Amino acid sequence: LILGYYVASQDLGIYSAAFQTAAILALVTGAFEVAFAPMVGEVTTRNDHARLRQLYRAMLQQTASLALPLFIVFVLWGHELLLLFGPQFVAGFGCLVMLATAQMMHVCTGGANVILLMSGRSRVVMWNTLGVGMLCVAGMVLLVPRFAIMGAAGAVATRLAVISIVRVVQGRTC
Repeated sequence: LILGYYVASQDLGIYSAAFQTAAILALVTGAFEVAFAPMVGEVTTRNDHARLRQLYRAMLQQTASLALPLFIVFVLWGHELLLLFGPQFVAGFGCLVMLATAQMMHVCTGGANVILLMSGRSRVVMWNTLGVGMLCVAGMVLLVPRFAIMGAAGAVATRLAVISIVRVVQGRTC
């Protein structure tokens, strides 16, 4: 809504293409989290912290190894990818790189949310989600009027970075 208020519809389309392209990286984490959750649930009920660390490391290695080539493609050939949407979409390359970098950070910390959920800390996850949601809205309000779609990308990238770090720190106590 904030982005739609401050930028032209053409710029909104450019941002949307960059955002959706970068979000492909989140699919990697999402797929592994679904497979990872039952194992985490089993290990947390047994209170096996050593096995939980092993599972977490294995998931991170697998997700990062699958996501890294995509990230490299987005950074090195992002212009060409965005050109598939049309020549005007190349203007979203900076957004794509910023969002893909944040998504890659999220991939490299993925699984921490599952650990929190499966260890019975859903309330913490809820407060995390609300907190970074408010952070993102504040970032949009502050950055979009001045920096347009790059401001939106900055707000979303900050949200992803903050939630990634917070989840990892909180997951270490499980």
